[in-house]
Amino acid sequence: MATHILRSGNFIRPDAVLREAGVREGMHVVHFGCGPGFYVIPAAKFVGPAGRVIAIDIRTPALEEVAQRARIENLTNIDVVRGDLVVEQGSQLPDGWADLVILANILHQSDPRKILAEAGRVVRPEVGRVLVVEWELVNIPIGPSVEQRVSPDVLLAGARSSNLVLLRRWKPSLYHYAFLFARAVREG
Repeated sequence: MATHILRSGNFIRPDAVLREAGVREGMHVVHFGCGPGFYVIPAAKFVGPAGRVIAIDIRTPALEEVAQRARIENLTNIDVVRGDLVVEQGSQLPDGWADLVILANILHQSDPRKILAEAGRVVRPEVGRVLVVEWELVNIPIGPSVEQRVSPDVLLAGARSSNLVLLRRWKPSLYHYAFLFARAVREG
């Protein structure tokens, strides 16, 4: 069945997700928990030489793979950063640096509220976006177990506590859901 999922065109396409999220030339994009660069490489192509993509992961081998893929693709607009996203300022980025923060299939690995809080800190107020892509709560032979997956309700509660406002939601594949948030400006 896993082979069918991957071959049937039902699996997620990072270029389509990034296009749907509004990624364009010149943007600053950061991918929290980037893994081997599934979204990083396409994002770097979208933002072009005037833009910047920061790939953050706690695992050094994943970052090495991203760096190698960037060299192969001749992409000089990617920086890799080893960071722990659940510690305060774990991304090591300044407040409001990013036009887009990508959180793709990572919330089940740690504390979703802490990761969302860091995304909310890093994204530009009002104009920046936080893209969250997570596994649907269905049992399939790939991805984490259903019990480990993050429900949309848990995600929305964490986003609210991080001052993130839902802009839209969609289904980028049969097996995923996606939410796009903006960071609200706090009054007072």
